[in-house]
Formats: sequence, C-alpha cells, structure tokens
Amino acid sequence: MLINGGVFWDDWILYDMPKSTVLQVFTDVGAPYIGVLHNFLNSFDNPVFMYRVITLSLQIASVLILNRILVYIRVTDKYDRFYVLMLFALVPFYASKVTLIMLPATLSYAIFIFAFYLLMRYLSQKLLYLRLLSLMLFFVSFSLNSLLVFYAVPIYFLVSDRSPKKLFDFKISYYIDFLRTHKYLKILDFLLLPFIFWVVKKLAFPLGGAYLNKSYNELSIKALLKFPLRFLETVKNSFLGVFSEFYSYIAIDLFYGLLFIGVLMVGVISSKFIFSNRAARVESRVESSKKFLVVGFIVFLLGSLPYILVKKIPSFEGYETRHQVLLSLGFSLLMFGFLLLIKNNVVRRLFFYVTISVFVTCTLAFQLQYLKGWLKQEAIHGIFAKELTEDTASLIIVHDSTKVYNATSRDIAFYNYNGIAKKATGLQQFFIIEQEEYDSYLIGETTYEGRMEAFNMQDYEIGHKAASITFSFGDTALDVLTTLRLSLLYHTDLPLFEQQVESILSYEINE
Repeated sequence: MLINGGVFWDDWILYDMPKSTVLQVFTDVGAPYIGVLHNFLNSFDNPVFMYRVITLSLQIASVLILNRILVYIRVTDKYDRFYVLMLFALVPFYASKVTLIMLPATLSYAIFIFAFYLLMRYLSQKLLYLRLLSLMLFFVSFSLNSLLVFYAVPIYFLVSDRSPKKLFDFKISYYIDFLRTHKYLKILDFLLLPFIFWVVKKLAFPLGGAYLNKSYNELSIKALLKFPLRFLETVKNSFLGVFSEFYSYIAIDLFYGLLFIGVLMVGVISSKFIFSNRAARVESRVESSKKFLVVGFIVFLLGSLPYILVKKIPSFEGYETRHQVLLSLGFSLLMFGFLLLIKNNVVRRLFFYVTISVFVTCTLAFQLQYLKGWLKQEAIHGIFAKELTEDTASLIIVHDSTKVYNATSRDIAFYNYNGIAKKATGLQQFFIIEQEEYDSYLIGETTYEGRMEAFNMQDYEIGHKAASITFSFGDTALDVLTTLRLSLLYHTDLPLFEQQVESILSYEINE
C-alpha cells in the first residue's frame, strides 16, 4: 500500500483540487467536515503517501484495540482471541481502503472501535470521563452513517453489562425485564445518541447542489421487501466470493499459487516452533461454537444491513468493496465459530491455515492490481504530456483494450482521465471519456453539469472538435515481478521509471 502512488476513482475530486471546490463537493453531500479533513491532508507535501500511512496505521490500531475489547468482554481466552484477530485482520474485505476518498470511512470505523473499547472500560471501572469520552467518539464516528445501524452492537453489550451469561443467553425474558424495570433509563444517553446525531445532521448539514433533488441513500419499501434476497447475495459474495477471487487469481498466474503455498507453509511451521501447543490448536467446543455463530451472524447482519437497504450490496466487484467496511468483525466471528465445530484437530488446523493463506493471497493480489492501475495511469500521463496541447481536440473518446491493467474491474471514469490530463498539461479544457461511458452521457445517464471544476474540466466548451485515442498493450507486460520492479523504481530512480513506464502502453490518435 505504501509504495503505491496512484490516485483512483473519486480521488480525482480531491487531488490537486482547490480547497473551495473540495469543501463545496462535501457540503453538497451533507458532510462539510469531511471536506475540511481532506483539505487538511492535501496540504501536506506528499498527500497520497500521507493518506496511505494514516490508513495503514488505523487498520493496525483497530486490530490492537479490538483485542482489548475482547479482553473486557471476557468470553474468550488469549488463544481464541489470537484466531479471531488473525481472521479479522487478514480477511480481504474493503480493498478500496487504498483510495484516498475512503480514508474518512476507515477513520470513522477506527474511532468507533476505540469508542467501543472505552465503553467496555467504563462498564468495568465506572468512571464518568470514560462514559463521556465514549459518547463523544461514537457521535464523531457516525460521520460514517452506516455506523448508526452498527451501533446496535455496542448497545447490545451495554445492555448485557459485559456479563458472558447475558451475552449469549438470548432470552427474551431478560430484555422484557430490562424494559419493565426501567433499567434503560440508566443508558438513555447512549440510546438517544444516534437519533441526536441524525437530527443535528439533517438540520445543520442538509444535502445541496446536485444531490438536493435526488433520493441519495434513501430507504424505500421496495428495498425492505428485497432485503432477504439481497442479504443472501451478500453472504454469497462474502463467503464464496473470497474463494472465487482466490481461484480467479491462481488460475491466471502461477505466482499466486506459489504465494498461497508459501504462506501456508509459513503458517504451519510458525505454529509448530513459535506458538505453544495450546496456542496452535483450538479445541472443539460445540456449545461455544453456537454462541460465536449466533453473535457473528448478528454482527455480520448489522454490518451489511445499512448498505443493502440503500441498494448497495457489498461485493468484491470494482469499488463496491467499500460497502464491505463493516463486515470483517462478523465474518471473523462466524469463521471462528465454524472452526470450533470441527472435531478433528488436524482438519481444524488445516482449515484455519488454508483460510488464512487464501486471505493473504487475495489481499496481496488486490494490492498488486492497484499497483498495476497506478502504473497504467503513469503511462497514460506520459502519453497525455506528449500529445495534448491547447490546440488538441477538446472531446476525446477513449478505446481501451488494456482494461486488465485497471485497478479494479471498473472502467476508468471520465473525470479520472481529465485529472490525468490536468496533471500532465495543466489544462482543464478536455472531456476525455471512454466510448461506453460517452454513450451513457448521450442518453443522460452520465453528467458533468454543475461540477465542471470538480471533474477537472472547468474550461471545456461543447462544440469543439473531437478525436479518439486507442490504448493497446505495449512492449512491457505488467506481470507481478515487473509491477513490483517498476513500483520500487519510482521511489529510487524517477527518471528511469518515467522512461520505462512509457512502454506499458501503445496508442493511436485519430482526429
């Protein structure tokens, strides 16, 4: 992640953009505070690197804090926590966290986990400042609106008061008694918090601009009725999808198969020599398994619910991985529950090591694909720097036969091409768009109206001459080793990098 200098997808409405434009974009979506955050990060000399350092740091911190939460919950020993945390840390969900635009979501989730930890500490120590700090951080974390639903997870633990018996009893009588005896009044501040946030957001930060008259992330009766089927699709995308992604990579490149075997061997050997026998194995515990499966299912459901209800189904497709941001915890608990069901110790251990090896292989494969996407951008940048001038046609239709080099399965959007052209030439007079997206534009499905500057085309004028450019594979193929070599070369010998990256693509311009 840290060696990737690429700017992807909606990052181009942030990168090298006037602060006023960034702030206006996020004000229109009802989140000006996120615009302020992006403007602050973009003020650094190397903002792309800064974004990724922070993202990686937050990911690591979230794992460490989750470990402390599991300690306070008192339902796992240190060996169980090791397996749950390994699954949580390595499951290859939310690959789009590498993008700049998703840092606020990563930050919000990390703040949420820290607030959860403070809540657990409060329940143990009963110190008022812990309660207040937890409330404040939960409120801040809700800037990722899906956490308003996921907040039911800490509320559940709050109601159970960390009691392992109450956590896993699931007896309706306990909750009826909780309401009948007015115990809820003791946690009324926590119960009201998401509603207070929602009211404040609606009143203080309403939608505006292009989003004013759109049903942006709105719920509907139709979406509620379709929820069961869409949830099943999410389960399939998550549990079968990760193995499908793994197979797709090992089927096209021997490197990933060898990587899988290497990681598997490291896991098996390390468990034998680094961990104790008790740490390296998990005993079959059917009753414990049922508890982990039930809680894992509920947490997974709450992590997917807010996205499914606004018709955004979590998957590994393109940048849709952003909707997987809350799935890792429920997924890891479910997988650990399955692990506990396996009675044969050898089979159980093999299942765990194979699963972890699949996760690591997929994670590295996703990161390598983003590196390829960045290198392709650099090649396009070199082409635009040589070919685009003030006299070049303003409308440029792109025909791309090298989409296998894209960062994801999603096509490169027009404002991404415009941003690369702006970076290469300093000009914002171009509307550079792939043929398929241009066809959508002609029938009104794609639009740039009202956001010319944010789309890096503020000087574009309709009616000027048009041209087309065709990208084809060049002399240098982006296999795994070449991708890694060029990525490192960028940081060690930039002139040589610029010379060699040009050969990734060949091109032809027709006016």
